[in-house]
Amino acid sequence: KAIVQDNMKSGDSFTMPDCRVFVRVEYAETASYKLTKVDTDLKGSYKTLVNGSEVTKASAGATVEIVCSPASGYAAEDKDITVTSVAYGTKISVVNGKFTMPASDVNIKVEFQKSSKDKYALIAGSEYAGSFTETKRLFEWAFDNFRLKTATEAGSAVTECPVRLGRGTDHVTLVTADDVSVLIPNGAEVSDLDIQIATEDSYDAPIAQGDKLGTVTYSYQGMECATADLIALSEVQRSPILYALDCIARFFQMKAVRIIVGILVAAFILYLVLSFIAGRNRRKNRRKKRNARKRNNRKR
Repeated sequence: KAIVQDNMKSGDSFTMPDCRVFVRVEYAETASYKLTKVDTDLKGSYKTLVNGSEVTKASAGATVEIVCSPASGYAAEDKDITVTSVAYGTKISVVNGKFTMPASDVNIKVEFQKSSKDKYALIAGSEYAGSFTETKRLFEWAFDNFRLKTATEAGSAVTECPVRLGRGTDHVTLVTADDVSVLIPNGAEVSDLDIQIATEDSYDAPIAQGDKLGTVTYSYQGMECATADLIALSEVQRSPILYALDCIARFFQMKAVRIIVGILVAAFILYLVLSFIAGRNRRKNRRKKRNARKRNNRKR
């Protein structure tokens, strides 16, 4: 009895010897690593989610989402969230409130910042003594139940449109000039948004980089969240040959030109008909003259 190969993992292979072999598989429990919150103030709270469930541990490679609930007048963006690997001391990138769990415990720190956008409420019947308290409760409810997410990053391709007369290409890629942010309920994802794109069926070259060619609208459950302009990602130059052929085609599609061409064709057909009739009459006259000469010769 000999061990052919040891310490193999899923996906490995071995060469079969000329004898019977026994295979033993030992399943190891997937390691989970701690998510430690490092709180520095009382300007808000946050939760760590994996697949929509709140967790305090996560396995390596899992996508961890940080859902922030800032206090009234405060906010937290990706730049305000610091995730550090305990084992390696390196910072882990956070994009749209999410990061990939490393094979180590991590410390999470969220620094809530004073919101740069002032919020105002217009209260009808302001004689009500509790209007300020109710307004405060309304804002707190909004901050607790909604969050701002990036639907499309600046420069990201949204759609492609056909291009006529282009040199070397027959389409143009449309992007948004700036990040498009949408306010959606907690638990909703950008993939849940309905996207409506308004563009022409096609565009004629030349097209300059940055030209506005359409709009994109994001909606959530029938409610419009954001609208942004769509611009050309790159320049599309015009082909001189295609442009010349198109000018010729458009020239003959003009109504006046078609009328003139129709008259010329009709005149040419009439000329052919008249030429045919005249030729036939000439042939008849020549036959008559030949016949008359023959009769005169016989009489002599």
